[in-house]
Amino acid sequence: MSWNDFNMENKKNSKIGKVKSVLISQRSTDLVAISEIIAKASYKTSVLRIRFTGSVIFSDKIQKHILNNILPLTDTIIQALGLPGPCYEISAVNPDVASQVDTAVNVSGFSADLSVFMAMLSAALHIPVTANTLFTGHISSADGDIGPVASIEAKMSTAAEDKTIAKFIYPRSNLIEQCFDRDTLCIIPVTNISELIEAVFEKEDVIISSLKKRFFLIDPNTDQLEDCIKSSSNYLTADNRDYFWQIVRRNLMTSKTSEARELLGYFAVFYIKQKCYPKYFGDKLFSIICGTPPAVRRQKKFFPLLDIGLCIKLAGFAEKSDYDDVLKLFDAVKAKTHIELASQDTSLQSFDNQSRQQSFNIFDKVIAKIDELAMAQNFGTRIDSARASFLLEFVTVEDYQQFLEAIISFYLHLRCYEDSESHESINQQRSENEAIELLEDTFRNNGGMELAFQMALDGTGGGMRKILDEITDFYKQARQQKHITAVFKQSVDSLCWDERVEFMRCAMNRLRSFLPKELLNEPPERFARDYEAIARAYVKGMDTFNQLIRRY
Repeated sequence: MSWNDFNMENKKNSKIGKVKSVLISQRSTDLVAISEIIAKASYKTSVLRIRFTGSVIFSDKIQKHILNNILPLTDTIIQALGLPGPCYEISAVNPDVASQVDTAVNVSGFSADLSVFMAMLSAALHIPVTANTLFTGHISSADGDIGPVASIEAKMSTAAEDKTIAKFIYPRSNLIEQCFDRDTLCIIPVTNISELIEAVFEKEDVIISSLKKRFFLIDPNTDQLEDCIKSSSNYLTADNRDYFWQIVRRNLMTSKTSEARELLGYFAVFYIKQKCYPKYFGDKLFSIICGTPPAVRRQKKFFPLLDIGLCIKLAGFAEKSDYDDVLKLFDAVKAKTHIELASQDTSLQSFDNQSRQQSFNIFDKVIAKIDELAMAQNFGTRIDSARASFLLEFVTVEDYQQFLEAIISFYLHLRCYEDSESHESINQQRSENEAIELLEDTFRNNGGMELAFQMALDGTGGGMRKILDEITDFYKQARQQKHITAVFKQSVDSLCWDERVEFMRCAMNRLRSFLPKELLNEPPERFARDYEAIARAYVKGMDTFNQLIRRY
């Protein structure tokens, strides 16, 4: 079964408010059976926040525990999303243990806590839980910590024997010594509810829920929350816009067009209800469609990706600054991809299968986008200006914290220069992580971060000034390589195999002065699918040439 088929199978077997649990007989710990906890959420006014129904009896102790410990946890998370806490009806069904021991089932232990919690959260947020996941664990504190439960090996043995169970989630504090001979069972230990939520709720389902429940743009105030509750809320809200576009792109790249269309529909309806036009919607959708493999775009049911009626309603909320983007949105919806619009773009043209000369023409236009002057205009000038305008008071630092602060500040400064025309704000936390990653990449083959920090401490080789120069050069080279690869890919994607080979032959001939000998001796067929090798060689060669020029 492929990964896509596996995900589709999970989707079919996912349920709202229904979560598998495992029950132990009070008469014998050897009698273990799988049951299903069901939670139904209601926003009707009621005196009781929770009603327990069905033939399975929840003991008074467990009812009180759910009301006093699990309900407040779900309420805190839900209210952090700007939503009201619902009332719940909780029941359990299909307990095989009853028939085994010929007695009514009484839920009197805490091992169903995880199942109850996830069923309640699933019902409230309308996020499905896969039916092939089995839970056991005790929510042992008001902060969401998960504690151990009894008979853990018997429960896991039951999970391993049941071929319909693919995941077994249990407390990390429970040590499992026995080995079970089943490779297809995924064992997931969890410490708190944050780890639990991330292990269970798929990000795509979270995004759909956030659009339908209207917490897509919520920035929850989590300052007063405990760490794991804060992490839970952040998982449901952080970077939802970025994840939305990632999921749309992934669905289209894997031919899951209906899923992408559904997600775009939810997105459009959300903004219509918000009575505003989503910034850069048309541009982003158009870019993703242009980057989708031609074979996928040519599928009969690919277009339209968004109902034209929804587009018209969205356009009604557009401001004057959005008008160009609205036109781009209609182009994307009407299937005017880069193949159709290439005639309007003087920088790139599609190949004419009848003329060899066309391959040289389009290659010349590609070169116009990646030559040294174009690179300077697109990247070099702004990046170099950012470096020149970032003034250092000292070339040394006192400690590691000061070192990181300087690196992060420079990276944010660099990003502001580079994104000067963008209207989107820079994500602070993500940028800090990117800054550290850039530092690591820059010095990975040159002594590592330890050497860089030592240079910053004692000023060796120019200290911080030298470090920022190295980061600047590395960053510029990486951006250039990424740009060249993208230009090559956009130009070659729509071509047949023979045309790709001819294109790469032209590329290697025109760039031969920048390419190392080992690449010049390779046949162009090798690079017809691997544009990055040529792009890397070109950037590296151009950088070496520039270094030579600077010496004179």
